[in-house]
Amino acid sequence: MKAKRMLALLLVLVLTVSAMAACGSSGANDSGSAEASAPASETTTASAEASASTDAGERETLVINVLSEGANYQGLQGGWYGKILKDKFNIELNITALSLSGESAYQTRLSTGDLGDIVQLGKDKMTYVVNNGLVRDIRSGFAQTSFLKEFLDPVQTVNNSMFPDKGEGIYVIPCNMTGTSPTEFTDTDLLISTKLRWDLYKELGEPDIADLNGLLDVLEQMQKNHPVNEVGDSAYALSLWKDWDGFGMANVTEPMRWYDQLMRGSLIFDSKTQELLPVTEKNTAYYKVLKFLNDAYLRGLVDPDSGTQDWSTVSTKIGNGQVYLLWYIFTKYAWNTEERKADGSHFLYIPVQDQKLYMEADIYYGAESYMGIGANVEGEKYERIMEFLDWYDGPENWRYSFGGIEGFNYEKNADGKNMIINPNAQADNLAVPEEYGGGGYADGMNQINFYFGHQNYIIDPDTKEQYNYQFWSSVLGEPSEMDREWQVRFGADNLVDYLKKNDMLDIGPNVVFALEPDTNDISVLRGQCQESFRDYSWKMVFAEDQAGFDALWEEMAETLNGLGYEQLAAFDAANYASFVEATKEALR
Repeated sequence: MKAKRMLALLLVLVLTVSAMAACGSSGANDSGSAEASAPASETTTASAEASASTDAGERETLVINVLSEGANYQGLQGGWYGKILKDKFNIELNITALSLSGESAYQTRLSTGDLGDIVQLGKDKMTYVVNNGLVRDIRSGFAQTSFLKEFLDPVQTVNNSMFPDKGEGIYVIPCNMTGTSPTEFTDTDLLISTKLRWDLYKELGEPDIADLNGLLDVLEQMQKNHPVNEVGDSAYALSLWKDWDGFGMANVTEPMRWYDQLMRGSLIFDSKTQELLPVTEKNTAYYKVLKFLNDAYLRGLVDPDSGTQDWSTVSTKIGNGQVYLLWYIFTKYAWNTEERKADGSHFLYIPVQDQKLYMEADIYYGAESYMGIGANVEGEKYERIMEFLDWYDGPENWRYSFGGIEGFNYEKNADGKNMIINPNAQADNLAVPEEYGGGGYADGMNQINFYFGHQNYIIDPDTKEQYNYQFWSSVLGEPSEMDREWQVRFGADNLVDYLKKNDMLDIGPNVVFALEPDTNDISVLRGQCQESFRDYSWKMVFAEDQAGFDALWEEMAETLNGLGYEQLAAFDAANYASFVEATKEALR
């Protein structure tokens, strides 16, 4: 999706990203609209009900080994959610997180021919393992369950596209499917934008920000006025982290969307021209955002720990009030609480006028992260895993995973709607009563970090509202004074309304396209180029002047070309041609 939140109610989804190696790693929309039309997964599956009425202890404990590229936790799922799985199914989840164990864990599993029982990987890896027979067809499991019936169209379309030679089999299930349509955009917030503390922005007189230099001027003044947080810890405009990096720095590849571009493999897709550009090209958003970070460093605005810390550390710093610019939507929840909403200090979108932000339409086909079942899973184990996934794709699990524990995180009001209690359960890791499993709340949350349906679109059949607490009627209420101030200042109801009114939003269609897996030679080349490009990017952030920055850029380009980057770029250009064509076709 890691991130602390105002509530325990926002998923671990928060912790992942694409290029960030998580369920939402494609950069697909992770915010939602209160008006989103969504499938109301109202079917409580027969198998899940049967398991609920069966004493789980009558069955032998089943340990399910999960190999996950999106999880941010490693080991046995414990705590209150672990107790639910134990009591309900007598299963335990043993999670291997590639973000923590490293690429070697994946390679070791490949060499043995056994990836595990449940496998969650990004598009490239999943395409490879399916084509090499390491993930099984699960269509047969549908006969015994109602699993994924509401998403069968996008699931089948994705499988037909990724595996055109495998007939009507179902090998992978995308995460975060919306059930809307591939061209709708119903969100009121964006995954990537520029968010500043509203109170600190007001303190400066709510200035217009023309461009990135103007943004740095504002941030520099904020840091000058508030060099430390309330308890005296150093605060900075920007605090960066390394553990989401892919082909390039995640702190650059994702904010590239500020300027209508995004990464596709080892290339940069320009939405304006519908072209794929090499990363060595200076006239790109990657160069622009990277130089922005270097300019911030030269002004003393970058946390000096940035080169060594991980996301978890940064999340803690955000929650402590030590960071003044946020670019990723879910990072705001480490700070944005109800108390800070009342005092007007939430992080809110502040426009940078030269930007045109790129965002895909609703992710009808899901994000480019997929779950499958290992090819060696058979018999009773297969049946019990399908039984679990059947329940996992349904209202009871969604309430636990997105809303937490009824009676601890929320309760029902007289109208049958959910009302929040213990709003800081995740942020403060509140102690959970023993009856629910004990331990800290955040420690015991669902650690799989993968959901078939998107919490902002799927409707709870009991409340008739989204599972995402932000859209509960009890939470929405009347706009706060801070929200009204923002609306008056920018003449819009919300971020998306502002961008549309000012022609600052470019919506790309959600499309399905096939990728050929890397050959062995390309895989080695990609790894070498990725490591070099990433390392040079970090060096450029900390370059001591413009000349040093430019010299490192030229050295990076020369090094990449010496490694054979042009060959990799040609491979990816051919591979992503179907994406470009599908995008053009959808826009015609």
